[in-house]
Amino acid sequence: MKKKLIMLLLAGILGIGSTVNVCADEDKEARIKEIQAQIKQLQDELAELQKDTEDGEAEKAVIGTEIVKDGFAKITMKDVSYQTVINPSDTSGVYTYYEVKNPGNIFLACHFDFTNLQTQAGSSLGDFLTLQATYEGGYEYEGWSFAEVNGYLDQYPNLLPLSTYDSWYLIEVPESLQDTPYELTLEMDGTTYQVVEEND
Repeated sequence: MKKKLIMLLLAGILGIGSTVNVCADEDKEARIKEIQAQIKQLQDELAELQKDTEDGEAEKAVIGTEIVKDGFAKITMKDVSYQTVINPSDTSGVYTYYEVKNPGNIFLACHFDFTNLQTQAGSSLGDFLTLQATYEGGYEYEGWSFAEVNGYLDQYPNLLPLSTYDSWYLIEVPESLQDTPYELTLEMDGTTYQVVEEND
């Protein structure tokens, strides 16, 4: 009789233990699902924040400050102004120049130093960067680039590695826009910059 009671007690304890284990396992599974749901919610929030950052303001390219993309290029924006004629630095001999041909238009002239940081020569500044002006009201304008080489303004210069070139990017716009606010964006090696004055 005593033996039977001990066996019944042991069976009861084991049964309770099994029930506790089952409950503990169910609690763990519920907790795991809860944590997984929290992780998914955090991942969704992170993705949304990253999207907002990508869609947000572009990085700043301050006039007078270097922008360096290692292994690609380095530029220093020197000046942005309205011009009708662009001459090389030395006009004492034979030289080339760019002049607005369309009446009522003017150049938004972006003047910068460019250094090729690639191991091979390039043949066009346009392969390295582009600039775009967007005026108030949504009017967008693009242009073309060239570098000064031996007194000549060349659209297809031999951009030697680690060499620096006095360069221009010209955007032809109507003269009537000269007093209109605009945003100038620079794209280089997949990164977009907003070109700004030092005190902006």
